[in-house]
Amino acid sequence: MTSNEKMYQHSGIVRDVTLTGRIEPTDSPAEGHVGLEVKQNGSSIRLECFILTEVADMFHDKEITIGDVVLTEFWLLADYTSPIKLQSKEKRLVWVERPHLLHPAYTSEQYLVKGKVVEIRPHPRMHDSNLAILDCGLYVFTRVAKTVPLRIGDYLQMDGRLDAHIVGKVN
Repeated sequence: MTSNEKMYQHSGIVRDVTLTGRIEPTDSPAEGHVGLEVKQNGSSIRLECFILTEVADMFHDKEITIGDVVLTEFWLLADYTSPIKLQSKEKRLVWVERPHLLHPAYTSEQYLVKGKVVEIRPHPRMHDSNLAILDCGLYVFTRVAKTVPLRIGDYLQMDGRLDAHIVGKVN
């Protein structure tokens, strides 16, 4: 991991977690939801985020529990919307109350992000996309189609599901 990667991570306190997708009580969770308290521009804010299997397993296996401080990368899953270029230099991360396009049950993880593009790199798995890192008061990773003309310093607006990729626990 490069020093740049660490720059884009945020520490936060786990406030609550819900694991879903179990068929049998002994099964591992398929996914879940985590509430995190993080610092944004000097203030504490609460984010409600979706978590994938790898992160859900950390909670299921008790590697991470409520009250732990964790290092997290935030990812905006905005696959079904195109970014809107902004003229204003606005940085915001705002919860949006509306159902997800594919999963109407997931309303709490929907966010509107307005921020400055601070880095663009090829997406590691999606060869038709770039990975853009936006500064919206917090750093947020998002996928943007290569057909979208994008430069460092551009301001974008996007909305989608906010995922928490927990990198590890802070000692």
